[in-house]
Amino acid sequence: MTELRSLKLFASTITNKGLVTILDNCPNLEFLDIRHCFNIEMDDTLRAKCAGIETLRLPHDPVDDYEYPVDPPGYFSF
Repeated sequence: MTELRSLKLFASTITNKGLVTILDNCPNLEFLDIRHCFNIEMDDTLRAKCAGIETLRLPHDPVDDYEYPVDPPGYFSF
């Protein structure tokens, strides 16, 4: 995945460990969307690994520009 430049993991159950694996193997990543990925905790180490990413959307960032309808966190529509 060394040529991967854009990755959208919106509302994924990915953890810090999984994200670190991706970041370590995708040195050319320019866009990363991990909004609503609430298993990720952005500590200083993870922030440093993401420092070179041009567009970074974090787990609690607004979703008003997301192209699909999004339920608020904790809301389940059955």
